[in-house]
Amino acid sequence: MRRFTFLSLIVFTLGACAQIPQGELKAYVDSVTTARNQGETLTADWQSAIQEFRRRQATTSPSPTPSAGATPFPPLVSNDGNSPTEPNASEVRLLAWSAIGAYTDVLGQLAAGKGVDEVKGTAGRLFDVGVKLSGATIPGGGAIASVIQSLVGELEKARQAAEFKEAIKAAAPTIQNVISKVFIPDTVSHYGLRTSLAAEDHAAMILKPDVPSGSRALRQKRIEDEMAALRASLNGYRQLLLQVNKSIGALKLAVDRPPDFVLEANRILDIAAEVKTHWMAYENARKEASN
Repeated sequence: MRRFTFLSLIVFTLGACAQIPQGELKAYVDSVTTARNQGETLTADWQSAIQEFRRRQATTSPSPTPSAGATPFPPLVSNDGNSPTEPNASEVRLLAWSAIGAYTDVLGQLAAGKGVDEVKGTAGRLFDVGVKLSGATIPGGGAIASVIQSLVGELEKARQAAEFKEAIKAAAPTIQNVISKVFIPDTVSHYGLRTSLAAEDHAAMILKPDVPSGSRALRQKRIEDEMAALRASLNGYRQLLLQVNKSIGALKLAVDRPPDFVLEANRILDIAAEVKTHWMAYENARKEASN
C-alpha cells in the first residue's frame, strides 16, 4: 500500500501552496478508485444474494425459517435499506460507481491546474456514463431513482455548460448523495438479504437427523462466522463510503485552493485495507460454511 510520509508533507508545504504536488493528487484520486473497487466487489456479492433469494422464492416447498427472535445474527444498523430483491439492482449501482470514478478523475485534473478546455476534452468517459445512466432501468424507484436522475441531470449540465469548471464543482453534492442515499443504505439491504438466507440454512441444520449433532453444530457455527465476517466487512465499507464523501468535498475545494491531501488519502487507504481484510475473512468463512 502506498503511504504518504512526513517528507512528502514537507515537500507539499515547501511547494508554496500554489500548485498541488502531482504525485499526491494522483494518489488521492486513486484512493477513491480503491473504494470503487471495494464497492464493485460487494455489489457483485449483493447481486448473487438477490439471485439466490429469488431462486428460493421460486421453489415449490418453502425453506425452513427460524422461530421469532431466534436469528443468531445481530442487525447491521437500525435504519432501513433500499429494495433488496430487484433482479437488476446491481447494474445501476455499477454505472453510478463508474460515474463517481470518472467524476473524481475530472475533478482531480481541475484541481491539478489543467486548463478547462483540456479537461473538458478528456471528460468523454464521464459524459458517456451519464448517457448510460439516463437509459438504465432503476429498480426500486423512489429515493434511488430521484438521486440517479439528479446525477444524470448534473452530468448533462456539465457537458453543455459554458462554465465547465463551475458546473463540475456544482455536481459534487449530487455525487455525494449517490453515496449517502444509495450506497450506504444498500449495505443494510445486502446484510439483511444475506442473513435471511443464512438464517434459513442455519435452521435447516436442525431438520437433518442424518447429520450427527456435532457436525450440525459445527456447520451452524461456520454460518455464524460467515455472517460475522460479512457484518465487519459492511461496517468497514460504510466507513469507507463516508470517507470518500468527505474526500470528494475536499477535492472540490482543491479546485480553488489546495487542502491537506496527506491525512485524507491515507485514511481512505487504511479503511479500504481493513475492508479488504474483512472481506477475505468473509469469503473464507463462506467456503468453510459450504463444506
